[in-house]
Amino acid sequence: MSTSRMPMRGHIIHAVVPDPEGRNPKLRRLLVISVPSVKPGFDFDAVALSTQSPLADQLDHCVFLDQHGNPQAKLTKDAWIKCYWHVSLKLSDIDEGMHWGFVRSASVLQSIDAILADLLSDTISTDPGDE
Repeated sequence: MSTSRMPMRGHIIHAVVPDPEGRNPKLRRLLVISVPSVKPGFDFDAVALSTQSPLADQLDHCVFLDQHGNPQAKLTKDAWIKCYWHVSLKLSDIDEGMHWGFVRSASVLQSIDAILADLLSDTISTDPGDE
């Protein structure tokens, strides 16, 4: 089921996406990080939210989201925003039947921006085309 309502930065939405390895597509909670998408042909970009704690080597690329400190997020448990798990989506990918939450914390969104910038710079600096 899709929606006609365009999400904004900070919205928590639900969509069917695969895991970070590109397998096991299922309905997952996502945090919208940019509208419009930086990727042509897509409407917006998002990162995954998960109640599973990140592995030690992933911790620097995650932001903790406390359910009690962020009531507008509509979380039932504490969650981790996993910035390494980035997806580009179309409006039609959103599951309209799920209630949207919202992350209003400027510090959380700034932390995500800093991590994404770091991840992007790592990708660019390790590009084999640079050699």
